[in-house]
Amino acid sequence: RKALKDAELERATIEAELVLAISTETDEKGKTKYSNAEARAAELLRRKASDPRYLEADQKVSMAEAEFNEASDTLQQLIDEYQSLRFAARLVVAELSMLSELAALEEIPEIQNKEAF
Repeated sequence: RKALKDAELERATIEAELVLAISTETDEKGKTKYSNAEARAAELLRRKASDPRYLEADQKVSMAEAEFNEASDTLQQLIDEYQSLRFAARLVVAELSMLSELAALEEIPEIQNKEAF
């Protein structure tokens, strides 16, 4: 989880640097080059698609997400297996308890004969 958060933070930091560069960029007359929000958003998308630092950070996020999802799936599988085994153990305990009660009532002669075990 920490690796994913760190990768997301790195990507967000690079994106913030790109946004800042776009918002402070001026043309040859000193006017804001990207004056409206749509132009800034389009330029941000263009730069994110071509900036090697952003692309590398985005790749790190993708890899961290995949590792996190794999670990989550493994954890869920282990939890499911544990619960299944716990349920099976409860069934065995219930069966042994029932056999013990029946033996005490002498309704199962095989259990009374200790050589049967």
